[in-house]
Amino acid sequence: MRLLASAISRGVASGCRATGRGAFALRPCGARLLGMDFHKASSTSHSIFQLHSTDSAFLPRPSRSHLHTVAMASKYTNKLQGKRVLVLGGTSGIGFCVAEAAVEYGAIVTVSSSRQASIDKAIKRITDAYPDSASRINGKTCDLGGDDLEEQIKGLYEFATNGGANKLDHVVNTAGDKFSLPKITEFTVEAANKLSQVRFMGTLFLAKYAATYMNSSADSSFTTTSGVNGAKPADGWAAIAGYITAQEGLIRGLAKDIKPIRANNVSPGAVHTELFNHFGNEEEVKAIVEMYAGKTLTGRIGKPEDLAETYIYIMKNPFVTGTIHQVDGGYLLV
Repeated sequence: MRLLASAISRGVASGCRATGRGAFALRPCGARLLGMDFHKASSTSHSIFQLHSTDSAFLPRPSRSHLHTVAMASKYTNKLQGKRVLVLGGTSGIGFCVAEAAVEYGAIVTVSSSRQASIDKAIKRITDAYPDSASRINGKTCDLGGDDLEEQIKGLYEFATNGGANKLDHVVNTAGDKFSLPKITEFTVEAANKLSQVRFMGTLFLAKYAATYMNSSADSSFTTTSGVNGAKPADGWAAIAGYITAQEGLIRGLAKDIKPIRANNVSPGAVHTELFNHFGNEEEVKAIVEMYAGKTLTGRIGKPEDLAETYIYIMKNPFVTGTIHQVDGGYLLV
């Protein structure tokens, strides 16, 4: 053990010259020299670090500022630790990345989709990437386009909160569905109702039960998703633009009606999700991506991971409510 301690001492001394003389830089250095995990090297590391603690040449006393830095290290990064998050549309695209990011931040996440197979696949992707998250991710089907919309939403809330026992901290809705764009002169009442079901009615009934199933606090948030075509509609998008702006208006009203729970909206520009795979072959998709990229100030289109950052920001900031977050690479300015 003396020879070992001597070798470690020399290694730490050289590490001190390389990384600085602070105690927090020195201690792990000795552990790495042995190829050990600093936190797991119990009996051996105890004797080694006991030896160093009496050697003022190698282990100077940590300053108050160092101790303060360590104490404050989790002030921002742990804001979602243990929080309960529900993500509708959380099995693909933007929603999946929101769920994945929340898991990475330590949250307990429920993902929802209209198909169980999609839920199972999303959960596997997340647990494969974060093996320690298996107990913090689950999912349940919820079809916002169904005739029993309200019952589906109540059932989802019941599942995500264990029957109301564990209330949610954050609800995120990124759900969407396929839609057609008939000419405005060919629109029907049936087509109008179908367009509104997921994009407007789904949000409305999710909000109806927010106060029942969410913690009533400014730390809680309710976030929906619209789209850049509400502010800058393309030709033939009049009806969709109408529902987008209706949802954004709804969010401003909800900020008052469900307070202190915060209500916000994210309005994405073009985002390269799995939907692009249905736009044609590889060359055709590439041309579409380049076309959208040319309409931004950033010179590229969005990635789902880019958008996830915005939803996470909204969850973490208790002073943000009633806002529309435009995340479009500058599209509105082109």
